[in-house]
Amino acid sequence: MTKILSIGLVGFSLFFSACAPLEYKKYGEGMAFKVGYSEFKIKNNLWKVSYTGEANGDPQLAMKFMYQRINELCTEQGFNDYDIMDTSNMQQGSGYSQNMGYGLTTTTSQTVSSATIKCVNRVKED
Repeated sequence: MTKILSIGLVGFSLFFSACAPLEYKKYGEGMAFKVGYSEFKIKNNLWKVSYTGEANGDPQLAMKFMYQRINELCTEQGFNDYDIMDTSNMQQGSGYSQNMGYGLTTTTSQTVSSATIKCVNRVKED
């Protein structure tokens, strides 16, 4: 009986640890599922920036974090603004599935928000 109870408590804690709120961070740091921002320099001031959200997470939060990284990246590169060339939001399977018993299996998916951006300097008008 205590063995079943222990297994149940471990499963319960794993389930709720997967539901922890998403943090803003670099892709692949911590957590069982790979989440976070990443960027790829295409040329000079042209970048592809993405944010992979948590399993079954809020797509709006992944998009918010993507734009946060865009702002930081352009500032780090010495620019004060950016132009969005294109954006995409998609769901990707995380490859994780869980047998819930009684023939039920759940699978998870992650939201990926990405944009191609051009960092620019704009003269700010007063």
